[in-house]
Amino acid sequence: MGDNASGNRGRAIRLEVPLLIENPVVASGCCAVPAEDVLREELSWPGVTVSDIDTTGGRVDLQLSEEAPAIEKLIRGLESAGYPVAGVTTREDPAGTRATTAAPA
Repeated sequence: MGDNASGNRGRAIRLEVPLLIENPVVASGCCAVPAEDVLREELSWPGVTVSDIDTTGGRVDLQLSEEAPAIEKLIRGLESAGYPVAGVTTREDPAGTRATTAAPA
């Protein structure tokens, strides 16, 4: 799929990130940084809007537009920050009636 995802327009994505429950804070130099801040930084790409980061439920909700990179690139970013993704749920339509769930490759 390359670096850009085709057909991303209006896609809602939920990433299951169980380590958020255990590690809602990241040690960084002299201070602790909320995991939410770290993940928002890793997900700061054109075409990616972070709708919600739920540290108690271990979930990250995203909205992707046409400009967004492929979901695999976003997953690699979270993994490089120490937060592996256990599953991905994609809602293709605004009502969220067609959903697919898969573990990342």
